[in-house]
Amino acid sequence: MKNIFLFLIISFFLFSCKGTKEKKERKCDLSTLQFRGKVKSVTQYRYGCIDSSGQVLKSKFYTTFLKFDKKGNYLEKTTKNQDDSIISYDIYYYDTNENLIKDSFKTKKKQGLANILHDKKGNIIEIDFYKSNGNAVEREIIEVYKVDENGYRTEHDTYCGNKDTLHYKEYIKNNTNGLEIEVIKVNNRGIIISTVNKAYDEKGNQTDYKLFKRDTLKTEIRHKYDDKGNNTEWCTFNNGKLEVKWTNTYDKNGTLVESTGFKADSSSSHNFTIHFENFDKEGNWLKWVEMKDGKPIEIKERTIEYYP
Repeated sequence: MKNIFLFLIISFFLFSCKGTKEKKERKCDLSTLQFRGKVKSVTQYRYGCIDSSGQVLKSKFYTTFLKFDKKGNYLEKTTKNQDDSIISYDIYYYDTNENLIKDSFKTKKKQGLANILHDKKGNIIEIDFYKSNGNAVEREIIEVYKVDENGYRTEHDTYCGNKDTLHYKEYIKNNTNGLEIEVIKVNNRGIIISTVNKAYDEKGNQTDYKLFKRDTLKTEIRHKYDDKGNNTEWCTFNNGKLEVKWTNTYDKNGTLVESTGFKADSSSSHNFTIHFENFDKEGNWLKWVEMKDGKPIEIKERTIEYYP
């Protein structure tokens, strides 16, 4: 449960809830990560904070390094352990039109690359994932996308190994602004596995996300925003029960300075607070402190390098 909770936290703070067309997703990595200014690289250190006696410590967990080109596209993402061994890395390659065409990646369990194909308008139409095993390279997964005349995704097919082995298919519906409002996932026998419904406000901010499994609502995420489009509250419900609730506080410049969270499971409930501190001249935070029931449990510190 803790890993799921932390994933939800990280997802919220690293990714915008505002819907975008598929075609634009790789064009604005910096803004998607909510950085300000012409960021060249980010080095982030994550520490554990307290021991069993409650004493505040500063034990390093891992380091994450992000590198961007001058237009805000990812060039590299690397995460290392305390002993400097690599947990994962991604190196990105683009064509002359700034379309992402290759991602070379490595994790503890897998190494390989993804080749990304585009149509003449720059829409992604296929991603081929290859895994490396010694000197052998094997195509593992194929992702195929269909887009309409506006460049909006309408179908997503996943194959195992080759295009003769369909794993599952997704049918996608969009609203008039190109935002996904429904995704129906079926298996290779045409049986519905899941359905996702999304709703947005008039500014395109996602206000509701619902995941159904076999006609049963399993997960719902609701968002609220202020008149400036800042996400002031989000709640997660599992099987109809509130599991996570976060309330966010912004300063007059729209900078997120504090988040207060509540998490409940079958046996207990906890309150969380995240403080953002030490902002640089561009307004990006350099320190994150997470508290659980009033005690620090995690610190993130980062240094940011900018293009001149």
